[in-house]
Amino acid sequence: MFGHLQVLSAFSFQNSTILLQDLIEEASQKHIDALALTDKNNMFGALEFSEACLKKGIKPIFGMEASIKIHDEIYPFLLLAKNDQGYFDLIKVNSEINLSEEKCMTLEELSVYHNHLYMMSASSEGIIERLVAKEMEDEAVKYIKLFKSLFHDNYYIMIQNHHLKLQQTLNTRLISLAKYVQVKVVWSNEVCYLKKSEALALDLMQASASGITLDYKHEPITSEKYLKNEEEINQLFPSDILEETKHVVANCKATIPLNQKHLPAFDVPHQGKASDYLKSLCRMGLKKRFQGKEIPKKYIQRLQYELDVIHHMGFDDYFLIVWDYVKFAKINKIQVGPGRGSGASSLVSYCLNITEVDPLRFNLSFERFLNPLRKNMPDIDVDFEDDRRDEVANYVVSKYGESKVCNIVTFTSLKLRSALRAVGQIFGINEDRINSLSKLIYYSDSSFEEEKKKNFRFKKICEDPYFNHIVELASYIVNTPINTSVHPAGVILSKNVLAHELPLMSSSPSISCYEFETLEKMGYLKMDILALSNLTFIKNIENEIKKDGKELKINYRDSNTFDIINDLLLTDIFQLDTSKGMNDAIRKIKPRSIEELSDVMALYRPGPMD
Repeated sequence: MFGHLQVLSAFSFQNSTILLQDLIEEASQKHIDALALTDKNNMFGALEFSEACLKKGIKPIFGMEASIKIHDEIYPFLLLAKNDQGYFDLIKVNSEINLSEEKCMTLEELSVYHNHLYMMSASSEGIIERLVAKEMEDEAVKYIKLFKSLFHDNYYIMIQNHHLKLQQTLNTRLISLAKYVQVKVVWSNEVCYLKKSEALALDLMQASASGITLDYKHEPITSEKYLKNEEEINQLFPSDILEETKHVVANCKATIPLNQKHLPAFDVPHQGKASDYLKSLCRMGLKKRFQGKEIPKKYIQRLQYELDVIHHMGFDDYFLIVWDYVKFAKINKIQVGPGRGSGASSLVSYCLNITEVDPLRFNLSFERFLNPLRKNMPDIDVDFEDDRRDEVANYVVSKYGESKVCNIVTFTSLKLRSALRAVGQIFGINEDRINSLSKLIYYSDSSFEEEKKKNFRFKKICEDPYFNHIVELASYIVNTPINTSVHPAGVILSKNVLAHELPLMSSSPSISCYEFETLEKMGYLKMDILALSNLTFIKNIENEIKKDGKELKINYRDSNTFDIINDLLLTDIFQLDTSKGMNDAIRKIKPRSIEELSDVMALYRPGPMD
């Protein structure tokens, strides 16, 4: 099999321009059999990469460029997973590095994983390469022997050929040392962009990260770090090294386990069953909802149906966990929202006091929330007053353990305007000039080519070769992630220590390196603990009413309230103060009941509004 062992994606932040979908498409066109994703100290793109590879018949290899500390110096080493255990070992390495203060791990700590990982120097910054470049071969041999003693046949020397004279000299000496110590050699073409023409874009991103400016006529030192095909690689390296690399490619057989159940078991009193406890809570809750009145048969049937579906799909514990932290909030006088989204269509949620919406009264379909035919995950959005939301999140952490709870990463990416501004800044272009260009962009979610087709003014200014060159360079970095942030509400719970099964990027609290869509495919359930300022606002109003000694009563058919809404006095009214479009919808429909108001809000969505 022909494959690349060292590919950096845009998740290496400013060290690559490569978006994963583009990578796989290019590799498919070049008939590349295998690719190793080896981002710097992270595994952000692992599952997306794996799925995209498999769709195109390309073998995914999981790897990482890891920062390893040797005698108070930090060096990069390339790690590749040989098998499924190697994938989990990579996760542990990732977590250990990112949870450490220095963002690295020691050689001794790494050596624990010698059985299931390939280990090799990653670049000219590697310890062996630096020693050889300084003509300290004896010292280099000492370290080669050390690495071989720790990783045995899983340690390789890696050479690169980016048409740099110093590199060619270095390679000759590395091959000689490898023969002397009897260590095998593999090749690498450190892939940081897909095409030669994108080499300058990489320099731009690195300049942006360093906060330096470049001359407008700047030329890259090399443009060889692109995705080469087999014929191009065969011209660069000796046949024995080509064959050894194919052996490593063939030997990497790791996969990512999907669709497993990771949710912790709820601690049921007296070691009872979660399903029995959930049933008893729901039946008691339904009786309370009807306050001693006879319960209509349709409620009893609907409750039994929902409980059967929940049990069949294995989500009894999930509902108990949500019930528990909502109960904690209510006991501690933390304002909780009445329920929104598809979760409000569940009678079980209503009986558990998770929501305050009677789904049968409003004819809400449970199947939209949970459907055994779709096998979709439940998703109960629970709103808490924003100034006390963290109390609920901390309760969850204290109950299930800090090592088994984590937040979820999200990424900020460069859009058209921000990409233009970034390129302008790097070249030291007058800020007003670049801003005037970026303001011409109207369709900000499209590409620059689409913008030119739709936007005559933008097309006209791009006829100037100077501006067109700026736009062309900016196009190479559009949609590349530039930093991470934390999902504002999502929390993942697991029955196991998360650092052993998910790559993490920080501690106290931990943050998963995988986005929510990836976590869901792997079988993790997201708890949505949302902070909502409107609830704090409402609570303050209620407190003022109580100070006056009055009792708050809600009348869902109060005509004065609907007069206020239809007069479009909507400031700070949740989901009604969103836009001019919502104002127009209310003006046309003039809702006079909670049902009609619900219809307006349900219909004012991108699909239904048409």
